[in-house]
Amino acid sequence: MVMPMSASSCAINSQQCVLPLNVHRCASGSYQNVARDGFLCLESWRLSGRRGGGLCQHVKVGRKGRKVVSMVGGVQVQERSKDGVAKEDAVQTVVIVGAGLAGLATALALHRVGVKALVLEQSGGLRTEGTSLSLFPNAWRALDALGVADKLRGSFINITGARMRAPDGKVIKEFQNSDLSGGPHELRAVERQSLLRVLAEALPSDTIMFNSRVKNIRKPRDMQSLTEVELENNTVIRTKVLVGCDGARSVVASWMGRTEPKPVGQTAIRGLSDFKSNHNFEPRVEQIIGQGVRAGLVPVTKNKVYWFVVFNTTPSVPSRISDPNKIKEEALSYIQGWPSDIQECIRNTPLESFSRSNLRDRWSIPLVTPQQAANGITLAGDAAHPMTPNLAQGGCTSLEDSIILTRKLCEALRTEKKEEDPSVLAKRISSALIEYESERWARTFRLTVKSFVFGSLLALDSSLICFFRDNVALPIAFRASVVFGSSKFDCGALPPPLD
Repeated sequence: MVMPMSASSCAINSQQCVLPLNVHRCASGSYQNVARDGFLCLESWRLSGRRGGGLCQHVKVGRKGRKVVSMVGGVQVQERSKDGVAKEDAVQTVVIVGAGLAGLATALALHRVGVKALVLEQSGGLRTEGTSLSLFPNAWRALDALGVADKLRGSFINITGARMRAPDGKVIKEFQNSDLSGGPHELRAVERQSLLRVLAEALPSDTIMFNSRVKNIRKPRDMQSLTEVELENNTVIRTKVLVGCDGARSVVASWMGRTEPKPVGQTAIRGLSDFKSNHNFEPRVEQIIGQGVRAGLVPVTKNKVYWFVVFNTTPSVPSRISDPNKIKEEALSYIQGWPSDIQECIRNTPLESFSRSNLRDRWSIPLVTPQQAANGITLAGDAAHPMTPNLAQGGCTSLEDSIILTRKLCEALRTEKKEEDPSVLAKRISSALIEYESERWARTFRLTVKSFVFGSLLALDSSLICFFRDNVALPIAFRASVVFGSSKFDCGALPPPLD
């Protein structure tokens, strides 16, 4: 047994070890330390020669020094010989692709019920892009079920109302959340980075495997076979369940035959303003609706405000702008003469916070769209149901997915027996995933369509039609019961932990 040593004292290749690492054996003569790419490549003779000392704590030598496995993320990945044949036969219960909101929430939900999940993230750390997410009551119910809601509530402003205005400042409609019976009607804009950090900190430290980009997925047609996930560094991980949580342009969804989300004809510029001293904005959602252009802002903390500008993607609109200075200029050009509050937010936004993208969605239509749950593989979050942000339900439904998927899988895994025929468990898992897909489709398809229709209404650019919209349609439609209507959904609690 190799005695663990600290990274600083590791003598491999006479270099300081960089943790965590994926470990591979290379053909003789190709010895290298490639820590910068997230893996370490060693010759087998070096390993046997080191038996008894000198290897870092993330490396284990098997019988006669012939087997090397990585302990990264708590997973024993397969050793591959120089001919590429996998030798080690370690199996994961659940592998999740993507350490975004859906991926981390699903991993935490599974952890709460005693199911170990391995999260594969292609980047070198938690994602920092994105501004904030508006979380409605349905999202807070899910966060309560995950046991992390109270770690967020105290840091972000509770939004108590909403107001819609015309570009000249005229109020079209406003309401208070308290106008709606029942409650509480909790709404907070939460910084994405803070939300991911809270979820990650609640997970065991060996859950996330960074620098793990998926290259290939292999799944035999028979029910008994496991899914094989091959990474770009040639690591192969075998799993009973694979969950794609890798965003709208998901590798897993693409492998399952899903098309990429299609543009809806609108472009969004978003940012998170940072006022050096406390801002004076009321705790409410502000929206300003023009002809083919709309803008909005939501207070996040005492000194930060999330804002957006959305405009129709006409032929004259550049398809892509990467320079944040030009993005800032473009945003301000669309709201010239508009209320000063939205312009103030844009001008107080750090350049690194600006983002610009085309709004996209994908409608999953039965008998037309490929099945989401296929033989031990499924999707969650934006990978499953990419939708436009007009209802602010994308992140909320991702959190719902994590609870419901975990509940379905827990039912399938609860009766697993050591001597059970693998095909029996595989059939239970497949049935559980089909039930999950059916239950989620009924909700997310409706929200995807509703968000598209609402966004199309706000994107109208005809003067006559906009007059009718602003004076008749919006005063009727923009009310608390409609805005909070989608958030009545309750994902329920997590089941008791497995024995």
